[in-house]
Amino acid sequence: MKFIRFIAALTLLVMAGADMLYAQQQAQKDAPETLDWVQRRANRIDTMLYGAVISQEPVNLLLKLWGAWQEFDAVLQAGVYCQAARAAAEKGRLECDLLGYERDQDVNAMIARATEARRQAFRMRMAAQACATDSAASIAEDATTFRLSDVLESDARIVELDLADARASKDMHIVVQKLEHAQRILRDIELLTWSLDNCDAVLLAARAAGRHCKDAAAKNTWDEAAPHLEQALAQNTAIKNAAGACR
Repeated sequence: MKFIRFIAALTLLVMAGADMLYAQQQAQKDAPETLDWVQRRANRIDTMLYGAVISQEPVNLLLKLWGAWQEFDAVLQAGVYCQAARAAAEKGRLECDLLGYERDQDVNAMIARATEARRQAFRMRMAAQACATDSAASIAEDATTFRLSDVLESDARIVELDLADARASKDMHIVVQKLEHAQRILRDIELLTWSLDNCDAVLLAARAAGRHCKDAAAKNTWDEAAPHLEQALAQNTAIKNAAGACR
């Protein structure tokens, strides 16, 4: 009997945990402004690639495929909850990847890739619209919604940890390693910020922080690197303070 009661209690505990997880997943939705941003990215990709396909000019095709790759990549970096939009962004980014050496690079191949990327942009836009409709119908007032500013704030916290570790070590070997990682995150912030509205302050701070990281890494001694590291930390704080305004 004790064993049966134990199994019953364990079953109830597992079911309760599953219900809590399901409820949590249901509450995790993209904010309307985030899904609107995804749709704007899709529209920009479509316009960009339409002109390139019409022109059939190799250099223009290359440039526009690269621009579309950045737009798709920004959506993937954002990590939206809308799964269908993420899937379309992943496929679209693959089509626009200029470093896919195993694929043909002639004009006809680029036109085909641009056409397929436009199709994925359309799918991404339709998915974001569907997710927006679903969110509007199901999001409770107390539900957690995902905003693009959340990504910027999270990235800034990672940069802050890297810079704090570098400052605490005072060892140029560790400093350079931490600064290199921080610069990668700052470049991600720049790429995402470039596609957002009302985000110039974050973009400028990210660029300034990146410059100070490079300057610090180029120094011979800790004493020479320290002032640049402090400036990078100050600019990263500016990113955190201004991120909430980005849309």
